[in-house]
Amino acid sequence: MGQNFRQSLAATLALGVFATSPVMAWDVSVGTEDFLDNLFYIETFSGNPDLALTQRGVRADTGTTGFPINWTFQSWDGSNWPTGDLSDLTALSGPAGNADVGADIYNNDAGMAQQYPDSSDAAVYGQVNPGNAAGAAFAYDFTLTLAAGEHASLILDGSFGSIFGDVIAEVGDSGTGFASLKLYDPTVDINDPNGVNNPYRLAFAFQQATGTTVESSSIDLADFTPIDFMNSTGGTASYNLRLEGSASVFSSVSTVPLPAAVWLFGSALIGVGVVSRREKKRA
Repeated sequence: MGQNFRQSLAATLALGVFATSPVMAWDVSVGTEDFLDNLFYIETFSGNPDLALTQRGVRADTGTTGFPINWTFQSWDGSNWPTGDLSDLTALSGPAGNADVGADIYNNDAGMAQQYPDSSDAAVYGQVNPGNAAGAAFAYDFTLTLAAGEHASLILDGSFGSIFGDVIAEVGDSGTGFASLKLYDPTVDINDPNGVNNPYRLAFAFQQATGTTVESSSIDLADFTPIDFMNSTGGTASYNLRLEGSASVFSSVSTVPLPAAVWLFGSALIGVGVVSRREKKRA
């Protein structure tokens, strides 16, 4: 999916599938284009902290004013994933629109035995008619373990252009599109500190469609500053972390103030439903 996904759909558009109507093709996408352990890692630390990828997931859903959250997760068993790649795809049809909605995680290097994937993406591409919504996401769950007194600083490193997030509204589109990357604790209540609505870090792009002009915005990873963890307890401490990339369009939302737009990354509309450099760098 990602770049290839959008290119294949663009070719379909060029063949005249939408020739009888305005373009109306939302292009909302977020993703990674390098090995995950080259992008999210322990930058500085004391002691011997451990950051372990334990689970990965994808989702793709549609609805009206919002959409349900239906994750498909897989667990790492210590040597393999259940499958090499992981995908979830759906689409709007008929009066709802014709947008393709999907999320993918790719293990091109060594298949099921490759713990850290080559790339991942989530996208909504196509027409989302008024009164409808669509969203997709990928997620990676980690456990950070620190012994007593240890410190670790985590970084999401997009310095080589290997992380993207874009929202493009075409002429004829309506509503609001979002792309986000966030780090949060999936085991606490969504409104608790560090929960999905109050994440450790959030970087997002937000765009309202005017209907008459092409509008676009992109994620600014400067918002995703390093996150420091310090274990000041007398024993071992573990932190549950989820790195999630999501893309969504709410065509029922015509005007959303910016603070409310940030809230949309949680559940309001989506569904009620460390002193050393990085530990390792893949060659």
